[in-house]
Amino acid sequence: MFRTPVVGGVLAADVVRDGPAARAGIHRGTLLIALDDRILRTPADVDIHLARTAPGQRVTVRLWREGHEETLGIVLGDEPVPFEKSMRAARVLGLLVDGLTPEAGLVVVAVRPGTGAADAGIWVGDIVREIDGQVVLTLSEFERATQRVTPGTDVTVLLQRGPRTFYVVVTALDAPTVLGRK
Repeated sequence: MFRTPVVGGVLAADVVRDGPAARAGIHRGTLLIALDDRILRTPADVDIHLARTAPGQRVTVRLWREGHEETLGIVLGDEPVPFEKSMRAARVLGLLVDGLTPEAGLVVVAVRPGTGAADAGIWVGDIVREIDGQVVLTLSEFERATQRVTPGTDVTVLLQRGPRTFYVVVTALDAPTVLGRK
């Protein structure tokens, strides 16, 4: 489809209209090769890198479009509310979630290796349905459900992966972390 010598990369699936990426000419289907010289292999690589980068910081983006590689500098803006991520999940459980719709729930967009979420077998793309028996369809419900979780405790998480729904037990992190940082 792309006739590119580039191996790997991630296709941009969602670009915020009038956001910094859109203003730089990135659109759905643009092949992103690297952010700040870190090669991208999965969509989670993008989410993890952007979660580590504060609004207002400049990010170097290598991409492939119109038959050639380009490098752009983009200054990150504040993330709009519909794309807000739950940093509490990253700190406590080792995963990053994003809201879909109030009916559809929360999708896992990144899992930190070596955390309870990774050990429990949670995958990027899983839908979180419940935390310790509490239904969590929105980020605010998720925040309330994880508010009392303490380091080292086990948390029961109901997930949906495709048509299958199942429970996993996630051990909360012993030390507060942000995804990708200790």
